[in-house]
Amino acid sequence: MKKYVAPTIFICGFVLTSFLWNPKPDSGSVAVIELFTSQGCSSCPAADKLLSELSKNENIIPLSFHVSYWNYLGWKDPYSSEQFTERQRTYAKKLKLRSIYTPQMIVNGTSEFVGSNRSRAESAVKNAISSQEIRLNAIEQKQNSVVFNYSISGTIENEWLNVALVERHVKNEVPRGENRGRVLEHDNVVRVFKTLEASQSGSVSLTLPGNLNAGNTMVIAYVQKQNTFEITGAAKLAL
Repeated sequence: MKKYVAPTIFICGFVLTSFLWNPKPDSGSVAVIELFTSQGCSSCPAADKLLSELSKNENIIPLSFHVSYWNYLGWKDPYSSEQFTERQRTYAKKLKLRSIYTPQMIVNGTSEFVGSNRSRAESAVKNAISSQEIRLNAIEQKQNSVVFNYSISGTIENEWLNVALVERHVKNEVPRGENRGRVLEHDNVVRVFKTLEASQSGSVSLTLPGNLNAGNTMVIAYVQKQNTFEITGAAKLAL
């Protein structure tokens, strides 16, 4: 684990022993896992691997947010964004954390822990509850954008709709920084992210980045309560 308070402060953590498991949310619910990670963090590859394993479960919707605050260590993460760092800071404030760190997992917006901690991930996933169904359809991919329609079941009140365009699998060598010489692989890497006021139904347009492999992408949408940050429903759709 690495915490970020100021550019010169680093706190290392731990990686738990690997074992085989296949956690599932109770009662058919969906568990949304947001991993805050970085290619500039030597503690992160273990969490990236864990997220990849979790992505094989259809009831788990994982997202890999690459933060920007480790970019000064000699390698600029090509998937990093200040927008994702700000999202992590917003979570830290809501969850009353003293600092932000990598790798960090947050399950359904309310349970946070070190991103390589398998036992905490297993427990959080099993306890995940979602009460709203989201449907994604009529997706249209253009040269520089993707447009789709959505509908949400149940009552909509003071909720956000988060929409992410993710690359399902990426792989690259890191020539500098803490992971120098390593080839890193990631799944469900967030490339475009948008938050809007949730409504019963609507249409969303996402602008595609220029270096995106469009055939390797998927849209993920999830509803989040504005007061508690609890995620109450999610859906995914491959392009």
